[in-house]
Amino acid sequence: MESVVHGINELLVSWGISGSFANGLDRGVLFAFMLLAAYLANVICSYFI
Repeated sequence: MESVVHGINELLVSWGISGSFANGLDRGVLFAFMLLAAYLANVICSYFI
């Protein structure tokens, strides 16, 4: 999990976001991706059931 957060942090910094702001934003981005994955899994399962 920490490697994913670190990768997101590096990506945000490479986009020009300051390091201190990226440290707080990376966990929010990871949470948004997890919510999106859960929603897509729900939609896919609802389609097949």
